[in-house]
Amino acid sequence: MRKMILHNNESVENSTIVARLPLPTFGYTVRLVKAMAIRRFADDIQAFDRGIENDHYTVDFTLNLTQTDTQFASIFFKEIRTRGNIDDKGQKIFYLTLDGGSFFPAGPYYGDLGTYTVSEQQGRAFSAMQVEENFGLFMFNVRLLLRGLPNPLPYYAPRDTESVYKFGSVDGLTDPIISTKQEYGEINNLSLGGYHSFVNSEIPEYTSDIVQRASINKMKELQSYVQRYWNDIIVIDAKKNYWLFGPDNQESGLIHVKLMNNNYIFVHENVDLWNVKLELFRYRIAI
Repeated sequence: MRKMILHNNESVENSTIVARLPLPTFGYTVRLVKAMAIRRFADDIQAFDRGIENDHYTVDFTLNLTQTDTQFASIFFKEIRTRGNIDDKGQKIFYLTLDGGSFFPAGPYYGDLGTYTVSEQQGRAFSAMQVEENFGLFMFNVRLLLRGLPNPLPYYAPRDTESVYKFGSVDGLTDPIISTKQEYGEINNLSLGGYHSFVNSEIPEYTSDIVQRASINKMKELQSYVQRYWNDIIVIDAKKNYWLFGPDNQESGLIHVKLMNNNYIFVHENVDLWNVKLELFRYRIAI
């Protein structure tokens, strides 16, 4: 059985605090937080980027541990808190080393191999809460802040192309779950005398939240794309009956959007299945 190794120095061999633990259960979440401020206008959306060096990832996961492994995990985090290494920002850091096994702490783009520099955000052992399906196992929930990432893995040829839906340069995606919202460009006021007045820009805003599911290879492409082109005008090539922004708008074809997220949450649902929520703003092309 593959395991993850937590250790206090850059190499496992030179570490004095080490814990070898089973890999997390599926359903863990990876959060990419972009260091940017977003401002919305009636017909556009602009973002001020504080630099990719200020972006960061966190990962939340659950371990199902035996009583012995739960004790190992608890001892490791206690030791790290009291005598762990400190980085140049004054934060306690340690290291997470992986050798495959389908645990991707920073999403599929960075893979499941190599060593990550991390800080603890939250570590709790629910020693009184046994896993219902397996008597004698205990749930241990952890949140880590990733401070150093391995090199991204190379792309592999996609296994399939399940539809003609295309998001930017990422094609072969399955149809997402769509939730559309329309906001009229009005400023409403109610005076003390009860008179109602409003200013109408006559330009309604349309936004849409989509939940995109994909295989590891497709999500790897999508993760790379949103990291690089988050502030660009993105073209979605949609098939018939798509209606990304509802029935008042374009049904299919080339639809222009901008991303509204500054947080991207990637969920590893199962062995080869991920999902991510994308917040989209309808961008109108001048004619």
